[in-house]
Formats: sequence, structure tokens, C-alpha cells
Amino acid sequence: MDWGLLARVALGPAPALLRRGRVDLAAVRVVGNAHAFVTDGLVPSETRLFADDRAAVRARRAGLYLQREHRRHLRPFGAAIEAHGLRGKHDFARFCAQSGVPHPPTIGIGPGGEPEAVAKIETLPGESLFVKPAFGARSHGVAVARRLGAGRWRLVARDRVREGDLGVLLEAHLPGERLVVQPILVNAPALALWAGDALAIVRIVTAIAADGTVRTLSTLAHVPLDTVQPLPQTWAHFPISPVDGTLSPLDAVERERMGVISTRVAALAGRRIETAAALRGVAETAHARLVAAAPCRLPPTIGWDAAWSSDGPMLIELNWNWAVAPHYRNAAGLDFRLSPRFASAVHSPESAT
Repeated sequence: MDWGLLARVALGPAPALLRRGRVDLAAVRVVGNAHAFVTDGLVPSETRLFADDRAAVRARRAGLYLQREHRRHLRPFGAAIEAHGLRGKHDFARFCAQSGVPHPPTIGIGPGGEPEAVAKIETLPGESLFVKPAFGARSHGVAVARRLGAGRWRLVARDRVREGDLGVLLEAHLPGERLVVQPILVNAPALALWAGDALAIVRIVTAIAADGTVRTLSTLAHVPLDTVQPLPQTWAHFPISPVDGTLSPLDAVERERMGVISTRVAALAGRRIETAAALRGVAETAHARLVAAAPCRLPPTIGWDAAWSSDGPMLIELNWNWAVAPHYRNAAGLDFRLSPRFASAVHSPESAT
């Protein structure tokens, strides 16, 4: 048993719930997360994604590459990631700027206010800005900063709304944590015609071969089904065809499972992301440049969040601990055919070519 990973998986949500006084819910989550990890080797996000398919996952679990395996694979590379200075979102923005990789304007601000950073944030375009922690995932700590005029701002987080000086609001948002602030992006007009303005995310997994060649292993569209900004609450996952950039069709079983939202999801299937190839190209270029600049060997696979925004194709984030399960559980049903390819690329990089 991997006791360290079990502890991190089980206890992960507990501190935030305890801060909110939800001792009962914290206990339930800890027990549920520990049980899922011990019995099926699943992390919390996977238990949700495979909720209707636990029996099928359990039957094949010994041969599957999922988050447990991916986290174990990443451990030996921790020092290399640290040495390259690429742990946080602000670090990634700096790499993109230095390497000529398209990326949204990003300004980092840490504890203490940093007046120069606040002044730079004030110059970012748009009436609303996206605020998120420089470290972390799963939309923890995100907020929207809205301009009110005369130096006043409104900061809208999931649990509260406050108004005042921007520097004061940001310093109090997640005390002691470094933040990044970006413009809120919207889809390119051609994409917005059928996906809406709320930003669709293209999740790309690339792998580097022994000869230095980078290839894309999987491309998944993460399409919002509502307009909540900056992070919609409901999404649909679609594999993207490497041939023509179309979204996978929706099978009959999935239409029935999705119920009332099936009509909306089915209408998206078969749509084409015209710049899918360009997005894969940006991710592959970034991976190659990242490896070329690294002082020591990095993990052979990298997950990328990309978008076809109104400013063109761009990378949003780099994910070392990229989410494996969504590539198997998508709008067309459960499909584990990518699992051997992921595992092979991780253990034998040359097999990715």
C-alpha cells in the first residue's frame, strides 16, 4: 500500500471543509476517499467520473493506467520540475513569454500586495479579470475581479463577494498564497457560434520519444454547457478526431444516461474545431522547447490546457499531473483503448512515435 499517497488522497478536501466548520462532511469525504482508493485505486475525481461504471473499472483495474499510476510515475521527476522552475502558473507564463509560445497575459502577485503588480493588473484589458492560485488545481480559490471605477473593484469568489482596493482584495483572498491574474478569455467567433462564448478547453497529452520527437497521444474537448464565468459548472467531454478535428459522436447509451442534457450534448457531437491541428502543434512545440531548455530530464508525458480564443490558439496551463480519467470517460461512453498507449509512453517514451 502506498500510504503517503493514500493519506494525500483521503485527507485532501478535509482542511477546507474544516475551515468552513463542516466536520461531519470532512469525515464522510475522508472515509469515502480512503475506501475508493483502497478498494479500486481511484482518486476522488475518478470516483465521480466513473460513478456509473465502477464495476467495469474494477474488473479491468489491474491493467489500467489511472491517476494512482501517474502520480507514482511523476515522483522521480519532482527535483527536475523544481530545477526547471515550472511548478506554478506564473512560472509557466514566464516560460511561454521567453519561448514565444502563445499564452494569455498573466501577472503574478504574492503576499504583501506588490504595488507594481497591482498597477500592472489595472492595465489588463476587459471589465472583468480571472484570479486563481499560482499553485493548485480543480478550480480551488478562483475568483473574478470586476472593475467598479474610481479605483474600486468587486472580487467575486464562490463563497463571498467583497469590494474595495484591488491590492487589499487580492491580499485577503487567499492569505499567504501567490496568485495569478489574467483576462477572461472567450471562444473565437467560429467556435462561439456552436459552443457559446464561455471558453472551451482542449486538453492535450503529448509525449516525447527517445529521439526527441514529440507526438500527441490524445486530444479531448472540454465544452461548457452553461455560461457561468469564468468556470462553468457543467461540461461535456469529447475526443477530437486527429484527422479532421471533429468531436466524437454520442452513442445511444450515453444519450439515455445524460437525460435532460443529452439533446444539448448530442448537438455538439460531430462539430469541428477548425484549429485542432494548430492547437496540437502549439502543445508539441511547447513540449519540445521545454525539454530543450530543461537542466535535467523531465517526465516524458505532459498534459496541456489549450483554447481557441478570440486571440487565436493558445496554451492556458501546463499539467504535470494531468487528469487521466477524462480521456477514458467521455460523451461517447467509456473507452479504455488509450490506457496502454499512456502507460507505454510513460515507461518507454520511444513508443509514443
